[in-house]
Amino acid sequence: QSHISFVVRDDDRPTDLGFKADFTTYAAYNNFGGYSTYNSNSLNNQRAFKVSFDRPQAQTAGLSEVSNNMLTWEYNQARWLESQGYDVSYYTNLDVHENRYQLYSQDAMLSVGHDEYWSMEMFDNIMEARDNGINLAFFSANTAYWRVRFEPSSTGQANRTMVVYKGNWAEDPAVKNDISAATTVFRSPELNRPENGLLGVMYVGDAGTNQIYNGFDYVVTNSSDPYFANTGLKNGDVLRGIVGYEWDAVVNNGATPSGLVVLAQSNTQYSGGLPQLPPGTNPNIANAVRYTAASGAKVFSSGTIQWMWGLDSDRVGGTGDRTDIRIQQITTNILADLGALPNTPGLGIVVPT
Repeated sequence: QSHISFVVRDDDRPTDLGFKADFTTYAAYNNFGGYSTYNSNSLNNQRAFKVSFDRPQAQTAGLSEVSNNMLTWEYNQARWLESQGYDVSYYTNLDVHENRYQLYSQDAMLSVGHDEYWSMEMFDNIMEARDNGINLAFFSANTAYWRVRFEPSSTGQANRTMVVYKGNWAEDPAVKNDISAATTVFRSPELNRPENGLLGVMYVGDAGTNQIYNGFDYVVTNSSDPYFANTGLKNGDVLRGIVGYEWDAVVNNGATPSGLVVLAQSNTQYSGGLPQLPPGTNPNIANAVRYTAASGAKVFSSGTIQWMWGLDSDRVGGTGDRTDIRIQQITTNILADLGALPNTPGLGIVVPT
């Protein structure tokens, strides 16, 4: 049949971590009624430019099944955080769109899994929060790639229809008088907001949707960094099957934050169709990075969608259990640096200075 995802907010209780559920990405891939924002899972290979939140989540195989809900990636990260007793509250990216102050009741915002579709308001509000000292952890990839906007539902309820023209952005009536309204990629000349200015990395490649449950090895290249403390990892060591099915990397486009620290560089194999990359970019490399913003905010980017499967592999398909205590330790170190400790730490923690 179907299910409905919802998030219960508790805005009156400050917490260490704010977990942002990515409802816009669910909506983009959801093809209930026959149409998503993708030709490949829309009727007659003709995608929609506008999709509604007021419909169930389709229970179909393939692309829609794994990307139109919170169960493929977000579930495993939330399950692990709760099992460790972290102080977490939850909200959606629509909440971030509607309320610039949603991010300020937590020490850190978590972006998890497949966080692809953002409005300009989301981008601006998250960057503003970083510049005001809110820490950010992107346990995700292909993040802040497509820009969307919202329109009312047929009954007049605000922000219930998501608009994204993508490659047809010039056909959007809203662009006729304002090219900056284009619902295209953030890195495009029309928007000129490359996502690596916020994340430190940007989406460079994927292995194809038939490889969603597979993965490439994560290769450590900076083992002396405090994020690898108490793991026993050395440069060149690998964490199996954690990079994929989409990945991010450092690029040379002039937007990279100063002081960027590269933690890992992993070899991948992209499936083709490069997503508007700067000349010279190698799409067969994925990077994990961190940096400290001028405000003092800490920012971490995993460079992969499926990092959380190393924390918790419950119900994950493909190659079986990928749970790895070293990934759990790295994540514990990252979250400690962002101001969050587990309730009863079972792992040694070193907080970077």
